Amino acid sequence: MKIKYDCNYLRIVYTLAVGSVIAVIAGIMLVVMEVSGTEEISFWCIFLAGGIFIVSLAGIISAKMYFGRLAAYGYEIPDNKRTYSNQLENLPRASMIIEQTSLFGKYSRYGMFACLCLYAVFMAINSILFIKWKFMGEDNITVFIMFSVFLLIWLILVIVLKRQSNKDKYRDDVETDTSRKVRWSTELIIFNIVIMFLLSCFALLTQDSMMNYMFKARIEYDREMAYRIGDVIKESVDEYIDNPSEDCEDTYKALCEGIEITSWINDYDELQNSILDKLKINDFSQLKDDFKLSEGPARIEVRLEDTKVYVKLVNPYRELEKYDKHHKEISIVSGE
Repeated sequence: MKIKYDCNYLRIVYTLAVGSVIAVIAGIMLVVMEVSGTEEISFWCIFLAGGIFIVSLAGIISAKMYFGRLAAYGYEIPDNKRTYSNQLENLPRASMIIEQTSLFGKYSRYGMFACLCLYAVFMAINSILFIKWKFMGEDNITVFIMFSVFLLIWLILVIVLKRQSNKDKYRDDVETDTSRKVRWSTELIIFNIVIMFLLSCFALLTQDSMMNYMFKARIEYDREMAYRIGDVIKESVDEYIDNPSEDCEDTYKALCEGIEITSWINDYDELQNSILDKLKINDFSQLKDDFKLSEGPARIEVRLEDTKVYVKLVNPYRELEKYDKHHKEISIVSGE
């Protein structure tokens, strides 16, 4: 077994940590003092020094924990591992601990329970987001399943740590018994949990942002559809006004008074057929399913007033409330 860390290593990372803190402070001072021409230098100084500090801090924590394990097994803390040919077997032991093994195996169990709890928490948040966006239908189901699969990584960590808690098959990294596999060290368990925690937070934020984007895209699509209907009706009505026909008089009056055009069925007059041709559909009922935000066949109400066409898309089931706005209906004015 090789010796992972010695006091020389600890001194180096301490020096790097102190130096990076000084560099960060210098960069901040340049920003605060607003020294001309140092903006880019100060940015990179803070960015790089901050990264070095984080790595150095991780190195310090890892070395300290490793020294703690060495001490628990009776080893002296090496000042320079080259003195002992970098071999753990050559390191003097202040006391011999033969009966006890896997003294730090309990941390595998602690990590396992932590991962299990965090999995439950993130799945609960995932479920809350699923309920929040349930009106988005299949898109919401797809996103929910996708992120649920991602969160299964937590269960993989649970299985790995559960196996490594077995003292008969796994040992600590400061034991010299080569008949057993080396389990993850305490710092590696913490590192994996922290990284997975950050990734899970990012994933759930991405999920919410993705559904928000889809939601707004649906509203925009429906508004564009409403404008298209309004423009087509305006164009067809203008043609009727230029060449009026008695057969279309009732339809024109209905449009002026306001009517649900999705209620028009069969026996269409010339004005209605003109609207159908321009919309490239065969029946007005086809419009009911063309709207993304609706939870069912939408009602499309149209009213003609002077040179404007008012179009309203109405969700037939319930009112959707998002961002303090009501989306049971989408109203636009074409021809403004």
